[in-house]
Amino acid sequence: MKLCQIEQGKAVTINAKNQKGLSLSYKTKTVFDFNEMLFVEPVKKKKAILDFSGKDVSISVTYVMEDGTVLEWKRCAVRNISYQKEIYTVLYAAEDGKKVNRRNTYRQFLSYDGMLHFGKNRKELEVKVRDISVMGVGIIMEEEHDMKELGLINLEYQDEEFDMPIRVYASPVRMEKLDESRTAYGCRIVQSDTNLGRYIAAKQKSEACRVHGTYFDISKFFHGNRKK
Repeated sequence: MKLCQIEQGKAVTINAKNQKGLSLSYKTKTVFDFNEMLFVEPVKKKKAILDFSGKDVSISVTYVMEDGTVLEWKRCAVRNISYQKEIYTVLYAAEDGKKVNRRNTYRQFLSYDGMLHFGKNRKELEVKVRDISVMGVGIIMEEEHDMKELGLINLEYQDEEFDMPIRVYASPVRMEKLDESRTAYGCRIVQSDTNLGRYIAAKQKSEACRVHGTYFDISKFFHGNRKK
């Protein structure tokens, strides 16, 4: 599948990595394609449009299809342009997208209490947050709900170790009946208020420090997400 073949209005993730290995991800939406180029909504930070066209920055794009398959386009060209009086970020990939093996995505097990909002009336429900990765989140409910009924969910929980709130928006894609009173749901993350890659890396580092009896300085990972 070519990058320009992603349909209008779909969520894609722009992944930017510099020569030092620092990687950041930004979600945006597709607008239209033209001459094998994909036009997407520009990514903004504090009203300023981000520029990904630096020489020392490598760009890849990921897209989660309806069946949960993740496609990745590497070595993408990117530029912000003005077209018909509107600003767009334009993406181009010479090669077709390749499937990403989701099993290689590290999953952080949590077992935290969380609050779920779902449905047209945004019903509130207490759940158990089982695990999280950069791609998805697993939750356990004592009530069973049809996945279509849940729709796009808003999940919030407090990371007790780091004393910081985590909030994600996700879409249920798998359901598993655990026993008579519990049902597990696997959800594909659509958006997060936290840099999940950095959050999960911090959880891994913290676990490693506990095993080796060394000090873990969380301030090196987060600056604005923790409670003051």
